[in-house]
Amino acid sequence: MLVRVVGTGICHTDLIARSGDMPLPLPGVMGHEGSGVVEKVGPGVEDVAVGDRVIMG
Repeated sequence: MLVRVVGTGICHTDLIARSGDMPLPLPGVMGHEGSGVVEKVGPGVEDVAVGDRVIMG
């Protein structure tokens, strides 16, 4: 599915990695939480539909 992201955030673990207190191999992906609206779905996707609001984690 394709989601139009409308909001993102960072978690406590992201902040610890950013400060250098937790080793993180680079490149790293931070801010993996988000919310958005489903724009497209592919074949076999049955649990969500275009226009649904979703949260990602």
